[in-house]
Amino acid sequence: MDVAKLGLELERFLHDQRLWQPDNLAGRAEALAFVSYLRQVARARRHLPAMVALYEEAVRYAEQWAAITEQIVADARHRIVTGQWRGARLRPVLDRYTAYRRGETGVDHLDHDGLDVWVRGVFAPQPTPPETRPRSPEMVHLEQTPARVLLELIDRLCPTPTAHFFDLGSGLGQLVLLFHYLTGLPATGVEVEAAYVGYARRQAVDLGGGHVTFLHADARTADLHAGTLFFLFTPFTGDLLQTVLERLCHVAQHHPIHVAAYGSCARPIARQRWLQPLDDHAEHPFKLALFGSR
Repeated sequence: MDVAKLGLELERFLHDQRLWQPDNLAGRAEALAFVSYLRQVARARRHLPAMVALYEEAVRYAEQWAAITEQIVADARHRIVTGQWRGARLRPVLDRYTAYRRGETGVDHLDHDGLDVWVRGVFAPQPTPPETRPRSPEMVHLEQTPARVLLELIDRLCPTPTAHFFDLGSGLGQLVLLFHYLTGLPATGVEVEAAYVGYARRQAVDLGGGHVTFLHADARTADLHAGTLFFLFTPFTGDLLQTVLERLCHVAQHHPIHVAAYGSCARPIARQRWLQPLDDHAEHPFKLALFGSR
């Protein structure tokens, strides 16, 4: 990589006054990612004084940008722990960091935005722990769901006081925690990786989570009967997915349920005869697709 070109890119960030605006979490995340890339290049080209000097200049600004975001996250965690930001009082806070607005339907949630920086910082601030077991070929790797997908889900379904949210393949637990703090309703994460479950449980304790549960279980055998609203961000595929859907069908024989899908899993879910599509989004992997049991 040409040092001069990297210098021009750094100058673009240094002259962007928006990076000093507190709510611009996405912009600072992009800038910090670039500085992280510069670190890698500087290590590989330690013999180039210009490259080392460029990185050292970037670090001075990166420390200030990171401090702004860290203060926002620390304040948010404090307000959640103390109960100041929950339910209706939390939603306006989240709206600061995303272009999504209540009532929008069928939008593409392709990229992550500032809200995802906020959610990761507040609900999953420590590094991701290493996995303790190999994944089967039909299990999908960990990836953070764009948080605005959950906002759209809540806006469209308007969960009732009897709703119980299940995130199948809940990873580090951000979506489960966010749902609970936005609605006050019970929320359960089902995750097969023990390290992720332990991580999510610790965050729930630290944040003072109420009706939040994280099950260390395989979705094919976990107890799902309390659920009324199930979310899947393509946690698994193929026969594994079909087995889980058959279990959800069994749950739906006892009480009505909704299934929310994001990603490529929406298409096979749409083929389930026991489910009624509530939109035409199943063919679009970056749109939220909703289904209700017949």
